[in-house]
Order: sequence, then structure tokens, then C-alpha cells
Amino acid sequence: MRLVFVKSLPVRVEAVSAAIGSPLSGQAMTVTDNQLAVDASLTLESAPLVKPGMAVAIDEESLG
Repeated sequence: MRLVFVKSLPVRVEAVSAAIGSPLSGQAMTVTDNQLAVDASLTLESAPLVKPGMAVAIDEESLG
């Protein structure tokens, strides 16, 4: 049996793979932290127009 302790809370349970009463095999659950990360890309034509430190606006309906 292996236990993992999470350094900082809170975390969010992303997925649970274990079933009550069943032998544990592999991952029991997957957790994510509470930090928002945005992964974005630019077209090759737009990339030269963007510089480090420029302000951005993130328009994502699911983030509110």
C-alpha cells in the first residue's frame, strides 16, 4: 500500500477509480489543485505582435 500526502489544500477530486469493497489496483483517485491555468496559442502571423508582460483578457463563459 502506498499513501500520498498533499502539500497544500484545497484540492479538487478530478476522478475516482476505486470502488467500495473492491481490491485496489492502480490509481484510487486523481486530484487537481485550485490554481487556474490557461493554455492558449497564437497563429504564426499574430505571434510577432505579442510581447511578454502585455495585458490580456480571458473571455471564457465557464469561468464566470
